[in-house]
Amino acid sequence: MNQISHKQAIKWIHRRLDGLLTKKQHSLLDEHLYSCDSCRAYAAEMDWLPAQLQNKFHARWDEKPGPSSKIMQQITEKARNIPMTNRISSGIKLSAGAVTLIVLAFAINFAVSQLRNSSVTATGTETVNTLQQAEDRLLAFASDQTGNSEIYTMRADGSGLTNLTNDPAYDGSPFWSPDGKRIAFESDRSGISQIYLMDADSSNVIQLTTGEAAHYLPMNIDGITYPWSPDGSKILFLEDDPGEQVWTLISQNIKDGDKIFLATGQLYYNGVSWSPDGNYIGYILDASPDSPPLDPDIHITDANGNNPRDLKKVVPHTEQLDSRYRWSSDRGSIIFTTTRSDPPHATLVTIVYEYEPSSDTLLQKDNLKEMGDWEDSQHLVTEFRSFESSGLISVWQYPDGKGNLLDVDTQCLELNIKRSPLGNLAIAAYCRDNQFRLYWANTDGSMIKQLLSLPVDATVGSPANIVWSPDDRYITFDLASSNQFNVYIVDTEKALSDPSTQPVQVLSSEDTDYSMPSWQPVMNNKVAEEEPTPQPSPQAKSRLLAFASTQNGDSDIYTMHADGSELTNLTNDPAYDGNPFWSPDGNRIAFQSDRSGSTQIYLMDADGSNISQLTNEDSNPQFDINGNTPWSPDGRRLIFSQFSNGERKSKLYSMDVDRTNKITLTNEPGEYVWPSWSPNGEYIAFISYESQERPIVPHLFVVDKNGNGLVELTGSLPMGESFSAGNYYWSKDGTSIFFMVDRNENQGPASTVYEANLDGSLNVITRASKPILDWWNGTVLESETPAPALTWLRSDGSQATLDLCRSTDQALNIAYKRSYNGNLVFGANCSASGWILYWANPDGTATSKLMDSLIPVRNDILFNITWSPDDHFIAFVSLDSDSSNVPNTLYVLDVEQARNDPSIQPLKMETSSNPSWRPIP
Repeated sequence: MNQISHKQAIKWIHRRLDGLLTKKQHSLLDEHLYSCDSCRAYAAEMDWLPAQLQNKFHARWDEKPGPSSKIMQQITEKARNIPMTNRISSGIKLSAGAVTLIVLAFAINFAVSQLRNSSVTATGTETVNTLQQAEDRLLAFASDQTGNSEIYTMRADGSGLTNLTNDPAYDGSPFWSPDGKRIAFESDRSGISQIYLMDADSSNVIQLTTGEAAHYLPMNIDGITYPWSPDGSKILFLEDDPGEQVWTLISQNIKDGDKIFLATGQLYYNGVSWSPDGNYIGYILDASPDSPPLDPDIHITDANGNNPRDLKKVVPHTEQLDSRYRWSSDRGSIIFTTTRSDPPHATLVTIVYEYEPSSDTLLQKDNLKEMGDWEDSQHLVTEFRSFESSGLISVWQYPDGKGNLLDVDTQCLELNIKRSPLGNLAIAAYCRDNQFRLYWANTDGSMIKQLLSLPVDATVGSPANIVWSPDDRYITFDLASSNQFNVYIVDTEKALSDPSTQPVQVLSSEDTDYSMPSWQPVMNNKVAEEEPTPQPSPQAKSRLLAFASTQNGDSDIYTMHADGSELTNLTNDPAYDGNPFWSPDGNRIAFQSDRSGSTQIYLMDADGSNISQLTNEDSNPQFDINGNTPWSPDGRRLIFSQFSNGERKSKLYSMDVDRTNKITLTNEPGEYVWPSWSPNGEYIAFISYESQERPIVPHLFVVDKNGNGLVELTGSLPMGESFSAGNYYWSKDGTSIFFMVDRNENQGPASTVYEANLDGSLNVITRASKPILDWWNGTVLESETPAPALTWLRSDGSQATLDLCRSTDQALNIAYKRSYNGNLVFGANCSASGWILYWANPDGTATSKLMDSLIPVRNDILFNITWSPDDHFIAFVSLDSDSSNVPNTLYVLDVEQARNDPSIQPLKMETSSNPSWRPIP
């Protein structure tokens, strides 16, 4: 596939029909179409459309008297503009939107009549209401006026133009959040199109989607599409799996990243919308087995992805479902239309339906001829249509038989009609006197006024997009010509009072990649109100964290408080310094350094003073990095490994911190990891990997503090059971160890929990028919697969379950860590979208999410989770990039605050790792 995307290809197909592509764009589009079946089919559909429309209108006009030849001359001249300009009902599966034949026929019904009368007629008596003042409202839009597509904002009067993204990558399709504080947009800055969020001032950019698939926001070319849920908590987007010819529609919770897979198939790129109450989602599928031609099919699903409804199945089979629909303004019903051809002359008839998804009821609202638009208010249906006459006359017909009409004084093609959020109409017409005219009408057409008239290119020109501001105050529209692309804003309040009012020109370009703008949903530009910064708890100032960081170019040992204050570089040496561990009394730090030419063990005071070298060995002594402290409980001794030169094998040693009494704990070199002291300081447990075994199997050993009485605790496990590496705990009195083993049961994974006495004898604590992730004081924690659901099974028979990932997600990994008091923090990496953090008390009777936002990681890695001694804070490390040269990132989170408010962001330290909390004296 070449450098243009599906979405851009669809735009260029439209523009090619209008003669607006450069030679280079023609070449890039042809290359894309050669490699993309779906876009090639869409291009063929668009190329075939003008001829098909001509055939339809020959049949319509030649069957009775009338100026067929003159009409056809006009249709032929303007047919190539219709696919670009009549995007009200467009959208197709993989790319931008396709205009269905039926809906296009509606548009042409407006276009084929000649215009004759001389003025705008307003027969109603309704007074035009004063529209709300909103001069400070911002408009967000995408433009490539600086060379590549960027997101901009500006005020409605054209002032305050601001480039928000300013990134060399493509950024486009901005959508304001319902509260007007954030903008969702697309960008390929990660190498492929993904969905991002940013604040209104461009700060706090967050990547919502990840993975190898491209992700796109729906294209708002119909006035319906809006990806944000009404409460702003979720967002809809489309996923294009590599190599597939279908889209997947997904709803994602912005706070926790939870995804709901709504539909997969040949989805239209527009017509994706939420019901006003947020209970339902509407979308359109192409029901045709082979495209073209297109066959729109409207679907509704509950917001949680359940109970999908296909509206094609609830209407008579003799009727063709249109791709136009809208939600009722005050409830969750959906209003849509069908068409059928009635004999004897195959007259096109439109039927209006209202479907109530909660009760699964369908109500036929009206049966109308050649309807172009409809409005429902307390069961008042008005008709807006074109009559087959010598002039173009738009007619509103009321249930009482009365009506009103729009009669324009010159020959025009009426190319776009757009309802506002309040029900008013914008009617755009491109006319044969080389004028573009824009009209305003109230809800039922009882009042109609011209807003403006602009000169346009005689050869090419059409209104492609119309967007209303939420308060009906402003309208944006764009006009394309043979060598120019212009976007305008019109102040309807001023234009209604004075039709000579000129619109504000937003941008003008010879070649602008422009997408539908998005109006800010608030009344002023104070949209980035700072939320009160959570004040750090008093404990934060007294909790000191030691860690290693390369923020100054080489690895040094730093300390800081849990709130990030008083960051101090303790070592500040050009050599490598890392793996800090606090002494039990909190007065000293043991660490590694190669400042002597090889890695050795060092000690220093908590303020970085009194550095002393403990080892002077040729075999590079170092600490294990699993997080267990190397310090004995009394603070007198340290455990470390010494590696044979050039080999992975090592021996375990312990030594007094005064550099005396070095003891060999393992006589034979091996792969020894996870060493830990017993709580009473009398024993040391560790894991040994036997590399001669295939697969490599971990074994659990224990030895006394003097290096005597080595015992393998896993030596007497039954056949078929294997020790789960790292999954062991000391009893509080230090006289036994609990550990978990895996086994197969009925062709599925199962587990057993053992208590091992220090002489090697085993006691079965519990056996489970599912994998056991953890065990604590009689409570078993089981992990479901493939999407992890954690289940606590308590000794009293009660249980609790927590779903970490949806059943449709693939759980790539789970990381967890018990505190000394038994509380649990765990993270789940669901479908490669990032890590979600949770907290649970020891037996799972209380659980809570710790973070609404996701933590991005590389290769499913989240490690070195470390609890502060009082269980108030955690520190953990992740890898944030797919690039192998990007270092670790350290996060610090106030657990107590996060449990109450998961929107709190953790403290983040780039290029940092290996955290160690200072013990409470």
